[in-house]
Amino acid sequence: MLSAWLSFLLFVFSINLPQPGAAEAFGNTFLSARPIVRSYQSNIEGVKLTAQAAAAVDLASGQYLYAYNIDKVRPIASLTKLMTALVFLENNPGWDKEVVMGRADEVSKAKYIYRGEKVRVKDLFFVSLIASDNNATMALARSTGLSRDEFIAIMNNKAKELGLADTKFEDITGLSENNVSTVRDLIKLGMVVWQNPDIIAATSQQRYLLSVGGRQRTVISTNKMFNNFIQVKAAKTGYTEEAGYCFFARVAGDQGDILSIALGSDSEESRFQDVKVLSWWVLNNFIWPST
Repeated sequence: MLSAWLSFLLFVFSINLPQPGAAEAFGNTFLSARPIVRSYQSNIEGVKLTAQAAAAVDLASGQYLYAYNIDKVRPIASLTKLMTALVFLENNPGWDKEVVMGRADEVSKAKYIYRGEKVRVKDLFFVSLIASDNNATMALARSTGLSRDEFIAIMNNKAKELGLADTKFEDITGLSENNVSTVRDLIKLGMVVWQNPDIIAATSQQRYLLSVGGRQRTVISTNKMFNNFIQVKAAKTGYTEEAGYCFFARVAGDQGDILSIALGSDSEESRFQDVKVLSWWVLNNFIWPST
């Protein structure tokens, strides 16, 4: 019965068994000795993803449950905005401060907020993280009173403070191909951001009602993993041609939450599928301690 059920799931998710050695050894990194062990419910030794690098990690301990190319330095696109948000929160001028969108904020085509419109800092924060809006992100950083170069310098200093040895930022939004990191570094960042209540408040929302000039606009999340059997508590997407399709999520489990990440997936849909399959496999093939 179990074999038939696994066969069905393998068909639905299009999981392919990897060649030996395709995934790195489990348990390479620990923040504490939390003895999560393989349950061997199935004989799957890993999963073949479209992602060029991926991992699943226990949030409470930092124990790696799946790792693939986690030290490969890659462009990270809009996953950059997680660091931007963290630096902003340390320099927040006040949620109710109003900012007028200017020409300098326009690094992408305007979608939700337009030049000359006055917007609250809180709205910029939510639009930046929910819709991955580059212009809102630029205005958010500007609201702190820091120059662009000053803000980026703080981002890089924060990366050093968190021990992100292979991470470098050259812009605020993630449009630059020179914004690079590794899965290992991003997991360290995720240990911080995916436990920050302000960042979770934004990245857990499917829609956000934005009020500008007395008119309301509905902001739609770039995260397509809502209302799914895999419960994503918070997540951030990213895409540039150089980075490929990226997705980083905090996923709820009955035994414990995990961080699940895929970098360089083949398509917009496959980045969600990669995280979905990886999360399902991990949550069903490991046993968490009872205490």
